[in-house]
Amino acid sequence: MRSRYHDLTRAQLAILVPELLLIGHLIDRSGMAWCVAALGREAMTRIAIEEWALASPIYTRRMQCALGYAPPDPGAGDVLTIFQGLQLDIGAPPQFLDFRFTVHDRWHGEFHLDHCGALMDVEPMGAEYVRASARPRLRPRRGRPGGDRGGRGPDPTQATRRHRRAGCGAPGPCPGTATGTGTGAPIGRAADGLAPLAQPRCLRVRIDRRDAIVVPPSAAHEDGAWVSLCGPEWTAPLQAIVRALEPHLDVSVTPYPAAGDRAWRAAVVRRPEAAPEAEEVTVDKFSTGTTFTFQPRRSLPLTPR
Repeated sequence: MRSRYHDLTRAQLAILVPELLLIGHLIDRSGMAWCVAALGREAMTRIAIEEWALASPIYTRRMQCALGYAPPDPGAGDVLTIFQGLQLDIGAPPQFLDFRFTVHDRWHGEFHLDHCGALMDVEPMGAEYVRASARPRLRPRRGRPGGDRGGRGPDPTQATRRHRRAGCGAPGPCPGTATGTGTGAPIGRAADGLAPLAQPRCLRVRIDRRDAIVVPPSAAHEDGAWVSLCGPEWTAPLQAIVRALEPHLDVSVTPYPAAGDRAWRAAVVRRPEAAPEAEEVTVDKFSTGTTFTFQPRRSLPLTPR
């Protein structure tokens, strides 16, 4: 299925993609913060490792196929494959994690970060929260990642030696998008804000009467995606979305059998009392990414060696 992103210009994508990557990064940060508070550091570490070990082979391979840098044979990549993937990895939004790369040959390279917002978030919590776990072999070039540089912030410089072949497992369709139509009024903007989060395009989410969305059964429900957990029985994620715009806003979620057996309709409504901020949103503000602003910049110079 063709993605709606395909129709955007390069200039539009240059603005949109970093924001999408940072959003994905913060969603994960929120989940990990909840895990460490509710389950403890060791349980959070196990969950984080399993999460990335399961997800990375899928989305990395999809990126390789979508952007045309997949190795000829699955699993036959090299340092170039790794570095290309890092530039669009959901865990490394540009500027927030400001990567710099040096490639020595196919199997040897280096990267460092001029700024690492993710590391700055966790470093005050102690060295046990600062770990690297990856299939490539990594060794720090200048001490422990995030070491003090006289007030200039962390400098996690790493050298990469690729001794195993890069590659990622499961193939899958390229994600697309759902769309809404901006209306200008707060309720309309809130309804519009719900639709893009119910991606990909195959969800067939639509704006209904400018103040609601309708979510019919789709491939996402078959896959167990997050939107399949939402509905009349659980509305907290949808409420958090609209209340980010206005704390008086809420969602009224009802079954919508006209669109299918499991379909539902979420209408944005206004309440007289402002709702308190959701705990999951509050804990996410621990990350400096919630206030991070992308800056216009020119392309970085390429220096072959």
